[in-house]
Amino acid sequence: MLARLQTTLLLWACRVNLSEGLDLTVNVHYPQKDSAVDACGFTFMVEVVSAANPSTTVAHAKAEHQKDLYVASLTLPDEYIYSEVVLAVVAKNPGVGTLWDKACQKACPYMSPQGNLANSGPYANIKALDVSNVVDLLPDFACQNWKSFDFSFFSTAVERQVHAVARVPGAVEENQLPRPTGNLPP
Repeated sequence: MLARLQTTLLLWACRVNLSEGLDLTVNVHYPQKDSAVDACGFTFMVEVVSAANPSTTVAHAKAEHQKDLYVASLTLPDEYIYSEVVLAVVAKNPGVGTLWDKACQKACPYMSPQGNLANSGPYANIKALDVSNVVDLLPDFACQNWKSFDFSFFSTAVERQVHAVARVPGAVEENQLPRPTGNLPP
């Protein structure tokens, strides 16, 4: 009887910690041909912020180069489980000498040398974090050509035909669904 009581007391004294944090793996893909990543020598950082408070960075990590992509492994505090976060990919500026290189300017003619480059277009949102998460991203850094959309419609508010032209960066026009590495365009 005393042995059973001692075992029970030991179990009550144990504190079980199931998780030290939430794991988030971000696969940063890039085009295989005419890529600013190769031509300009970019490396990447991934920043994670809470959707509820985007002013505070929850986690950040350098993305390590692998076969045909960069991979960032992040650990977020447990308090973010089942909450929404926003991801941004930052291209580390390799320096003015590399940016003015002919190959780099051909791949990304609109880039300036001021600081690191945040991905253009919409940031990636993860609706509900689980204990382990994997996200695939194909960011753009204003290296794609912008597209113009020319359209007309009748407005009942002003009671006349309206003509509009919208210039949209390539990243906004691109399909935002994650794509497997083997199916990326050349």
